[in-house]
Amino acid sequence: MIRGGFFAVVASVVIVVGSSARVAAHCEDAPSAPVAPADHPSTELVHGVWARVNGAFFSLTGRATELVVLAEHARKADGRPFAASAFICPSRGPGEAPRMYVTWPLIAKAQADRLYDTDFVALVIGHELGHRARDLTFEGARDTKQGGPSIEARADAHGAFFAAVAGYSTRRLACDAALDTFLDVEAHVAEGVRAERKKQLAEALAAFDVFESLYEASAGLAFWDSKTARALLAWVDQRLGRDFTPIPEFKVLSALTILIDVAGAAPHTQLVAVPGAPNDHLRCVPVFPQHTALWDELLATPDEGGTTRDLASDLKQAIALLNDALGLGASPLAAHSALACAHAYLGDSRRATSALEQARGAAKGRPDAVQRALAANQAFIAWVDWMRASAIPAAAAPDADKKRWADGLRKARATFSAHAGIDAWIASLASYPKPPPPAAPAAMSCEREPPKPIPGAGWARLPTCPDAPRAGGCPCGWLELHHLGDPLTPQDAEDGVRTCVPSGWGTGLRWVDVDLPLPDVRARMMLIDQIDSGGSLADLRTWHKRCQVFESRGTSDRGLTVHAGLCPELGAPQVILQADDCRVKRAIVIAE
Repeated sequence: MIRGGFFAVVASVVIVVGSSARVAAHCEDAPSAPVAPADHPSTELVHGVWARVNGAFFSLTGRATELVVLAEHARKADGRPFAASAFICPSRGPGEAPRMYVTWPLIAKAQADRLYDTDFVALVIGHELGHRARDLTFEGARDTKQGGPSIEARADAHGAFFAAVAGYSTRRLACDAALDTFLDVEAHVAEGVRAERKKQLAEALAAFDVFESLYEASAGLAFWDSKTARALLAWVDQRLGRDFTPIPEFKVLSALTILIDVAGAAPHTQLVAVPGAPNDHLRCVPVFPQHTALWDELLATPDEGGTTRDLASDLKQAIALLNDALGLGASPLAAHSALACAHAYLGDSRRATSALEQARGAAKGRPDAVQRALAANQAFIAWVDWMRASAIPAAAAPDADKKRWADGLRKARATFSAHAGIDAWIASLASYPKPPPPAAPAAMSCEREPPKPIPGAGWARLPTCPDAPRAGGCPCGWLELHHLGDPLTPQDAEDGVRTCVPSGWGTGLRWVDVDLPLPDVRARMMLIDQIDSGGSLADLRTWHKRCQVFESRGTSDRGLTVHAGLCPELGAPQVILQADDCRVKRAIVIAE
């Protein structure tokens, strides 16, 4: 519930990126203005909100931005004080990131009334970062030539998405008084477009926490049922394009899901049909945005018999989605690494190498795990080239020819050793053409001590329900947080996507129920956040012991390792984890 005095705070906030003249004036004055003390509680509070929203934004887009909080005594060049405002300014030269400025009068007025609202500040920051994504180049130079209502409306949608992704509630701001005040302070909002802008902003604020849940849920669903994930993401992309504005992160996620779906049977797999040799891990390793739990492949599943699929067409669709997303401001690291994989699957090493080089350029300064993943992709492309030039002997070929081919592959092994799956595959061919011996499972290692158990915060945190939840509903004891209906079936109140939270729990748990006629897209999954503070759930070895199958599968663009497990003890076919060494940061439990 928003307290009444909150609107006095909102009334004094000015979002100025959309007006080029006002931006120019602010951006001329702000760089020389004094900066607020970093250790002041008010400054720390703003930086706390910034850290969460910009952290999610950077993970999803790869675009660097700096925050500056101006001091209480900061003045413009003409001696006037800065208004209570937030604005973003383009970079002032090579190697310098754009800066977002928050003025002290905004913070002072809000705190004087004891009404500082972090959800609203998160939306303001998200709005400005929306301009960073769409109206500045990746390096930070100005890209949009002029302002206007459409630019501001799409920044509103981006602001709602980035704030929701960071864990803030945008829904509580979607009321007439807050919206009217927000638009009142944006002097460049003409009366002719005000009503539509207000309508779009209200819908975005009310809906984007649902889209955030969809984003996270789709990331996990891709590794349990990639076909359902593809259909769901297509529905989401269509809904966003019709009702709001395209969000490039969903396009990247959709493209990565296509790559997951086709990897096991993509054109490159025709090169590796060695009887008896393991080929489950002969796949590209795209570097995924940390906010999602995606990685390079599914757990091994049987192929569907009797079906014919145009995998090349699927891969071309993924390429089109990624190119579209790049034009909308998506992360060059995530998009170009995925493009490299798509082209490699198609056997186009020239385009794959070109995309990989662009991904490498965007990966400068990222953790070693990211560099290793890109090195593995370089080895993967080189290996596909080698396999095309040195075809596997036919089944009827003499054993001597097969051994000669395997010897040549082993001589080139060092070129491909950066890709662990390829290296293991080559090692398995030591007895070729005889089948290799069964591989021993890799031992789990931890570089860091696990967290100490906290009473009441362990495995028992996972709630149980004696009865299965009804289709389109929440589990027993859980409350419906929000529901996004299906516009094609408005007569069916159960169709759509529903997010539930446990009654009386403030634990970061969410239940996402998907019930859509796409046809018959249904999935239920639990998202578990805030598990890195302690307890057995925060210890990766707990999951390793409790699950029947548990494998490390890839890396995020921030260096977290992603794991997959089949855990019937949880009543879940699959869990997907992100972990730093042996500390689990978040989990997705996919329920039946």
